Amino acid sequence: MLRSHVFSSWVVTIAVISLTTCSLHANADSAWAIVEKLDSGPPSQPKSRDEAVQFARQHFAKHRAAIESFLVGYPEDLRSFDARIRLAGLMAAEGSMNEKPALVRQALQDLVALEKTPNIPSKQLADAAFRRISLQMQTLEGRESEQRDVVVTATRNYANRFPSDKRAARLLVEASTICSSVPDTMRSLLSQAQSLTSEPELTARIADDLRRLDQLGKPLDITILTTDGRRIALESLRGRVVALVFWSAESPHSVLWMQGFLRQLRKLPASDVVFIGVSLDENREALDAMRQGLNITWPTHFDGKGWEGELVRSLGINAIPTLWLVDKRGILRSLNAREHFNTSLRLLQRER
Repeated sequence: MLRSHVFSSWVVTIAVISLTTCSLHANADSAWAIVEKLDSGPPSQPKSRDEAVQFARQHFAKHRAAIESFLVGYPEDLRSFDARIRLAGLMAAEGSMNEKPALVRQALQDLVALEKTPNIPSKQLADAAFRRISLQMQTLEGRESEQRDVVVTATRNYANRFPSDKRAARLLVEASTICSSVPDTMRSLLSQAQSLTSEPELTARIADDLRRLDQLGKPLDITILTTDGRRIALESLRGRVVALVFWSAESPHSVLWMQGFLRQLRKLPASDVVFIGVSLDENREALDAMRQGLNITWPTHFDGKGWEGELVRSLGINAIPTLWLVDKRGILRSLNAREHFNTSLRLLQRER
């Protein structure tokens, strides 16, 4: 009887442990499902910028509470590492939104610490490194050359450490976008990315980027077919600086940038710079309406083929808005002059 009683107690104990373990797993799964659902952002669409900020703050608070609750309740769960990556990302986003750089710096430090965690699978370490580098790209401070060096070093280290991770090639390509002023570095990054990927979309983007890069520092001999039926050969504009503006009236991001660009241009003194637009629109009416609304009077190239237009394809354009600058000799000098166009234009104007 005693042996029977002991056996029965042991069976009951095992059953209780099993039920408790299942319950813990179920509760952890439920808690993690809440975290993942909140990853997608606020459920409501804001009607104004102020409302967008309000929604974001509310969502950040809810998301952070869900992650912290998961970490307190299930600290030994395998997903706790991913939870900490998310928490650092939220801290950085809140720091950027509330103009608190100390929070961003703390988030970066937390991610660096996570990357040094022992006995963590390579995939999760790569996730932490990817989040850190993405954050560095968004929030770098200091001189342009210093920013560029930090990003280039970080992305190369990532690619060397995690060469089989698909994100390695993408990071290298993104890093190359800030290296147009150092074409050798840009080409090196693109070549390394090309060797790491077989994704058709990314491969096509790299090919476009290399096509653009091949034209930098060389005469840009193209002909613009304007909306009023004229043909303008860039060769005929030698002696004047030419700014080529690639944009689309149907792209909100393009239009928003164009509005700011035009405001800045009005502050500049009258100059001998020739501005030419290259439209990636397919709808002529939308283009004409937007040009009229923005009071754009410079000649604009339009063929109605959007991204597949012959000129656009030949130049390797794969992102808008984009601003190219051609010097007085007809040499393409900049593939990415959006951020510092005032200074770039003045420098080219002073050249003989």
